Amino acid sequence: MKCFYKTLPLIAPAWVITVAYTLAADTVLIEPHNLTIDRSLRREQADAEILVARRYDTFWDTGDEALARAALASNFIDDTLPIGRAQGIDGPLAASRFMRIAIPDLRCEIEQMIVAGDRVVTHLRFRVTSRDALGISKVKVRRSISSPLTSTTSSMDASLRIGTSRTT
Repeated sequence: MKCFYKTLPLIAPAWVITVAYTLAADTVLIEPHNLTIDRSLRREQADAEILVARRYDTFWDTGDEALARAALASNFIDDTLPIGRAQGIDGPLAASRFMRIAIPDLRCEIEQMIVAGDRVVTHLRFRVTSRDALGISKVKVRRSISSPLTSTTSSMDASLRIGTSRTT
């Protein structure tokens, strides 16, 4: 029994990662409306990059943190952090939690996904439902954001470096 307690700290992180991947695999991922793939890429590489991007984009749609953990590498760096936001995986998780407190019905769609070399750039469109003075619901498009998954700068200055992407 003592041996078990000594190995428990080594086993627990592996179990958490396994559970995160399992939950991420069971979630229906959002699909891009428009997908452009560099023809010079091997199909396996393109598929792996698309899977990682769809997991991360679905995280923004659902707030499911297991998806972000499955998509982002442990050495994830966000080059465009607002003041006060934590670097690493904790940054997007905190941002998502904050956004969902402020906007509980936040949803997003992948308008366009471009896969080129080791880069995936996604154009996300965020939507919320609001109520007018009469209490009638209406959908508003808040903002479109380009969100590259590797070291690149988009037109919206959203630059993320994931490091070694997890593709399994």
